[in-house]
Amino acid sequence: MAGFSERTLQVAVVVSFSVGFLAGWQANKMWKKHQQDKWSEIQKKLDSS
Repeated sequence: MAGFSERTLQVAVVVSFSVGFLAGWQANKMWKKHQQDKWSEIQKKLDSS
């Protein structure tokens, strides 16, 4: 039984790490796109002035 719970713990750690990694990666992509959009908005304002 001890081996089973250890295995379950390993799986849980790997799964939670993967979920955290993917969530962080997606958030990072969204943040970069957000920054890019803001930057192009600023560029347009500068160009029009």
